[in-house]
Amino acid sequence: MRNGDLGNLSPAMQSVLVNVGDPSPCPSLDEWQILWIREEPRFRALGVPRHRDPEFETFTYGDYPWKPAKANLAKMGVGDWIFFNETLVVAGAKLRYVIAAFNIAERISYEQLAERELLDDPRYVGNAHVRRNALVPASDTRFAIWRGGPGSRLLARPMLMDRAFMEELALPAQDGGPWDWDQRARNGKAFTELQLIGFHTRATRRLDEQQTRWLLGLIERLPTRVALI
Repeated sequence: MRNGDLGNLSPAMQSVLVNVGDPSPCPSLDEWQILWIREEPRFRALGVPRHRDPEFETFTYGDYPWKPAKANLAKMGVGDWIFFNETLVVAGAKLRYVIAAFNIAERISYEQLAERELLDDPRYVGNAHVRRNALVPASDTRFAIWRGGPGSRLLARPMLMDRAFMEELALPAQDGGPWDWDQRARNGKAFTELQLIGFHTRATRRLDEQQTRWLLGLIERLPTRVALI
């Protein structure tokens, strides 16, 4: 499938890195599949084993903007971007990859969905949080949905997030300073590159306009499995 058109980009664009899924084993990178996290026990008991979020049929992502770890996601609105990343175990090698991107077309809360009677609307009904409420009414009410528009895509071949990637992106460490790639645990054992990347991207991380454009430029060259044109 050819890539979707990234369209006219806002001069004040920003984006956020969001880690999703569980570590997903695959024989090769071309055969990768997202492994969604386990659903909460009360919903697993109702036959939903995995929390399928984000989803790439109607391109929605639901999350809790009030959580401290989601503070940067909470700042994202129409015209901004979400870059999803996941740990993949490719032929036994555990690494982090950018797997998808949403060009945000809409942000809407549960309260707005309920007030406007949109919980059955096909634009949102595929989202995992909306599905929770279909199973148990008003059981999950503190979320917002970010819906992807043209340019949103699920990559056929994810992009490696290694040290070279992070240094080119120029993302500071969580404390705002430079990364310490030689950082060690209290027992003296050195952290792996993946552990350090995971530590500094566990919470959502905001990217400025320059960083966003750089990452979009890379993603635009990659083949997609699904893309909104």
